[in-house]
Amino acid sequence: DESVRQQLVEVYYGERSNERTHRLSPALCKRAKEAGEVVWVTAQTRHGAEALKCSISDVRTAVAVPVCHTGAAVNVTIIYFSIRRAIMKPTAVEFLIHMSLAVAVASVNGLEEGVM
Repeated sequence: DESVRQQLVEVYYGERSNERTHRLSPALCKRAKEAGEVVWVTAQTRHGAEALKCSISDVRTAVAVPVCHTGAAVNVTIIYFSIRRAIMKPTAVEFLIHMSLAVAVASVNGLEEGVM
């Protein structure tokens, strides 16, 4: 239902979104969606450390992987957190992309079947 979707969008991106306790995930989703690519944040940089302070625990690395399923008209962003600093390497990015694609396909299939 489009009205439910709009309500969820308002919660994550609306004027009152900064009032939420946990703001990191919505910010990562927004950034990944806008960039159309993987967003990798570590506590090693000043900006990264500031962003990760918004997390709900002692997160050292956060990765957001946007996935677009054009056939089902579904856009999702899968977010990964680590309490250890993870270096962005091509093999790590590729692994997380494959994991995200698997999750997205499973969720789209589940949504179509009414499982979720």
